[in-house]
Amino acid sequence: MSGYDAIVNPAVGKHAPPVGPVAVMAACEPDLKALSQLLGYRPENRTRLLISRLYSDPQKLGMPALSGPMIGAPYAAMVLESLIIRGARRILFIGWCGALVPDLQIGDLILPDAALVGEGTSLNYPPAAPRTFPSADIMRDAQNVLAAEDIQVRQGTIWTTDAAFRETRDQVKFYRARGADAVDMETSALFAVAAFRRVKLAAVLVVSDSLAGESWQPGFRSPRFRSGRKAAHYLVNTLCRKLHPPK
Repeated sequence: MSGYDAIVNPAVGKHAPPVGPVAVMAACEPDLKALSQLLGYRPENRTRLLISRLYSDPQKLGMPALSGPMIGAPYAAMVLESLIIRGARRILFIGWCGALVPDLQIGDLILPDAALVGEGTSLNYPPAAPRTFPSADIMRDAQNVLAAEDIQVRQGTIWTTDAAFRETRDQVKFYRARGADAVDMETSALFAVAAFRRVKLAAVLVVSDSLAGESWQPGFRSPRFRSGRKAAHYLVNTLCRKLHPPK
């Protein structure tokens, strides 16, 4: 790929544990902790990955690896690159997002089918498009799981931004007019990296707050938000088994 060669490339350290083909990326600490327990990891399975944690078992590469926490597109892209170089080929990302439309409620789940690039990381991954997309294969698997398990999830478009404290009313109107249902800080970059590296990735987001009204509505302490996170954990765990079924 002439012209796209990087000076510094992701590498695997001499003692870095490998990961299997399936990996989960959890943006937030509470989800990382809950998923480590749900996936059956023990403290001895934990190592460092950059400034995050990595749960993996070299003796059981059929288990999905788990990494996090991570906030923001640049750092999330670094974690994803590190997982890919270690062997991950099918990746699920779980994170939180802010609603931009009034019919999205705290605790609702979103399965993004497109992301509008409002961050700078994606621009470094050709073709540097204004929209990025998840893996069609994993989206089909997710839709099958949702139908079988009767989990209520909305498909929609995410706007990804670098600046959590610069989400202005004009920006909300601009991206909402282009079809954005919610805003986060990682998804569009992760889609771009996955497409560039030719791996498969999809995201599951939980609505944690809302920017759809006249004032910001936080929902981080809401029982409905906790319930939505539990549903997202169940979906991710079920999808992992579908992406890498036990032998």
